[in-house]
Amino acid sequence: MRCPRHPQRGLHRPRSGLGWPHRRLWPCAQGIKVKNSLFLWNASDRAIANGRFDAVTKLLFDDSPEAHGHGKILGGGMVGTHAGDMIGEIALAIEMGADAVDIGKTIHPHPTLGESIGMAAEIAHGSCGSCTDVPPARK
Repeated sequence: MRCPRHPQRGLHRPRSGLGWPHRRLWPCAQGIKVKNSLFLWNASDRAIANGRFDAVTKLLFDDSPEAHGHGKILGGGMVGTHAGDMIGEIALAIEMGADAVDIGKTIHPHPTLGESIGMAAEIAHGSCGSCTDVPPARK
């Protein structure tokens, strides 16, 4: 479906995100070191079955030295089909102060699009043993 307001931009993909409305409030502007984690939906079986693998889930975690690799989630976003239906899990994780391990160990049924949140958290923590379709991280 083409975006009715901007048809020249190509396909309209639903977006949803939690973060900061102004650059002054961004964690990096406040001196917080941030680690981001991307999970491309082309590695999701449900997205492939739906023919909607042109999407992404992104999570942002505190990567400060005080966190010792277990920083709390700071925000996240999703672009893709039903992104607005799944953003609530990220909001709950922020509210409860979850880290990547907490989110990764939460049960995410397979195959579902919501599973992309758990996979993104596992990628951030480095414990994604079940992510066989995810390309290796760039160094």
